[in-house]
Amino acid sequence: MLFFRKRSINSIVLGFCLAAPLSANAVVSIIPASSQSGGELKNVYQTTSGVVAYYGVQTDLASAASDGNVFDSGFMLMDVRTGQPTDTTRSSAFWFDVHSSTATGANGTLIVTISVADKPIPIAAAGGSVCSDINCQTNNGPLGTAYYLAAKYTQGATLRIGIYPKDICATLNSDGNGCTGDGKVNASAGRAAHMPLKIEFKTTDATGTTTTVVDSLSTFALHMQVDKPAIGCPSKASVYFPGDEEILLNSAGFYNTKGGSPAPAPATAIYVVADENKNRTTIDDSISGFGLNQNVKFIPIGDVNARVGGFINTTTGDDHQYAVSFVLRDAAGMLASPTSVAEQQACRLDGVQTSNIQGFLSKSKCFVATAAFRSIDAGPVELLRSFRDRVLQKFGIGRTFISWYYSWSSKSAEWLMQNPAFRAPVLVTLIPFQILAWMAVHSFVFLISALLALFPIALVLRSRIWERSR
Repeated sequence: MLFFRKRSINSIVLGFCLAAPLSANAVVSIIPASSQSGGELKNVYQTTSGVVAYYGVQTDLASAASDGNVFDSGFMLMDVRTGQPTDTTRSSAFWFDVHSSTATGANGTLIVTISVADKPIPIAAAGGSVCSDINCQTNNGPLGTAYYLAAKYTQGATLRIGIYPKDICATLNSDGNGCTGDGKVNASAGRAAHMPLKIEFKTTDATGTTTTVVDSLSTFALHMQVDKPAIGCPSKASVYFPGDEEILLNSAGFYNTKGGSPAPAPATAIYVVADENKNRTTIDDSISGFGLNQNVKFIPIGDVNARVGGFINTTTGDDHQYAVSFVLRDAAGMLASPTSVAEQQACRLDGVQTSNIQGFLSKSKCFVATAAFRSIDAGPVELLRSFRDRVLQKFGIGRTFISWYYSWSSKSAEWLMQNPAFRAPVLVTLIPFQILAWMAVHSFVFLISALLALFPIALVLRSRIWERSR
């Protein structure tokens, strides 16, 4: 019985070229959907060890809610069910093109093989056609004669290949790489199906019994997961800083808190959801509803100063207050809104306002510190403000210093906001001022602490004086 009927091979969108192959000559390009033309799949993600094509088996995908503007399309599901049997309906073939610029062989004796954990796996289709004796060979594998383990390759050509993930498990027939011990794909909760693929170009003799590897590549993998991501957010004090009709967002602090082995798809982007007519408890950041909010922006993770526009500046201090929430997207294209109480407390904001830079900074008057810490309410900013009000304002020389500081610091703070790379040295410079301010503001506490620290020293000195006087 031939299982690889052409109508049963449903392709999945993919579109990329590997950036770091083991051999500089072998190239794999993952290809587009059922028409096998056009499009780009964004499930592909560069990792430290190579390239991984991530798939989810849930329906909460960025593409599923795409309206062409807010959501970025190009994500597809890999239809592999938990514990899928080995000999039932096949679907969702994994398609890719292979090419080698150096693989050569006499009289057209080149072949291509695919393996996982050093075990050759069946090739379903090659060159756009279901495998047969014409375009494939070596059908003596462990799954029977209906399964071909090599595709014939023409020197210098680009060959389109299709494989089924379930045939990988049927071949391995062991517990590992997302397969169960009885040869089923098992992309289950907390345990993704992760299949590192190795492609080899070989020369073979007329009988096919002797082969020599002439080119290879093993820097990509197929990863299928059941788990949706769970959003992890940075502290509210550091996540954003308001500007003129925009906020500066530190997107590097967001992450996927979902665990598992192998590790789930990493977080790659967030959607910033803002609505002036909502608050932290009423804003709709569900997958189906967050696109209906006034302001939704897509921000890749990693930018510490991402500019998120679309806000209206406050004029009275009480108007144009926004509720802001964040929705995370992972490399498989699956989305996660803050659902638990803890997530909502950490990942939703109330009363977010924007203003022109001078107007905003004037609310604090601690210009440089506010710009450096990116928050009016940061602890060090409050400490310095307290030092100004409780200590400096009481003395003539202190008031003179405050006036001198105001004469230049607002422009400096504005420059610092526009040049955030200099925040780190300014924060370090402010440390001794924070120490002095704390000592001055808490002078009584500091005095008591100093006396307590001196008490044991006084006891030792008294003891020594007493011993000498005997």
